[in-house]
Amino acid sequence: MLLLQTALTASYVAFVVRVWRMSRRRAAGSVAAGASLLPAADCPPESAVGWPPLGTEFGLYVDEGMAALDAYLSGGLAP
Repeated sequence: MLLLQTALTASYVAFVVRVWRMSRRRAAGSVAAGASLLPAADCPPESAVGWPPLGTEFGLYVDEGMAALDAYLSGGLAP
């Protein structure tokens, strides 16, 4: 019985690792494919490492973008 439980646990862990790796590959491929579909004017420059910003900087990035969009739509100048 213990041997059966060990085999089931090992197969479950192998399955979870396989699914996790496939989802990471799929996510990485969709980011790369999505960036190549953008026009050249909308792509970040080659020197933009870590674009768009992630982590704690992402909130500030979104807030500044929303403020600029709000200023543009209200007829003012973007900051």
